[in-house]
Amino acid sequence: MNVKLSLGCAMVLVSYISTASAEDCGALKEQARQATGQQKVELWQQSINECPSSNLMYLHYQHGLALITTGNFDEALNAFKKADNNGVGNDRNYYTTKIAVLGRQAQMHLKLEQRVEALAALKSASKLAKEEQITIPDWLLAVQKYNDDAITNKPFTAAEINRLLATTKAFGVEPALDYQITFEFDSATMTPEGKALLQKVIESLQGITTSLSVVGHTDTKGDANYNQTLSEKRAIAIKNALVAKIPSLANQLTPLGKGESEPKYNSGTSDDDQRNRRVEFVFAVK
Repeated sequence: MNVKLSLGCAMVLVSYISTASAEDCGALKEQARQATGQQKVELWQQSINECPSSNLMYLHYQHGLALITTGNFDEALNAFKKADNNGVGNDRNYYTTKIAVLGRQAQMHLKLEQRVEALAALKSASKLAKEEQITIPDWLLAVQKYNDDAITNKPFTAAEINRLLATTKAFGVEPALDYQITFEFDSATMTPEGKALLQKVIESLQGITTSLSVVGHTDTKGDANYNQTLSEKRAIAIKNALVAKIPSLANQLTPLGKGESEPKYNSGTSDDDQRNRRVEFVFAVK
């Protein structure tokens, strides 16, 4: 009995020592905000250890940001995953932080050359932002565009596509790949650059057994009905080109057109218009 009582008292004492007061936690977090380098990393870790009643999602997120500045990308990714796992809430501030956490996960995955996981995290962040009507921050838009360009310059392999199906399912998002396959102006005829990119995409689809939709998208310029028809014609052109190279895909492909109804970027710049003119390959989840 005495031993149990002593152990209980010791546990209470340890808890008391390791838990800072609200005032001390506030001072500690302010110190962490002002610090730089490794000291910043250590102070945010101390805040996590000593302020368990604080917003742990925020603390782990700040710890991850500090780790980025010291080049510890693996550790930063783990910190952002902990932030995600410790997130609690349903207000706008929670969802805004959640979007940032997912965006930083994607950023770290890209640093670590894990682009399947990066794409899944980016899709999850975009989905949440759309559902909660929250504006995506500029830094996250930059990460998305960097990823867009990387995928267009080096299309996913068949092995990456198969991993994408499982990874996006875990994130609760649609397994899809966007490619900026270009067409002649107001035409369903691909440019030479568009044909070259499609050839790389065709190579990645060799051996794919799942069905998929080929979805054409336009920018928001011009008449909506015209853009809808144009996107459908371009989707059909892509399907025909794919089947010509891989006849076995004939019964797996469904061409669709979304016109200007689902722009990926909304700033209205010429760069965003170009990015919105895209072909999306949406894979069926088994």
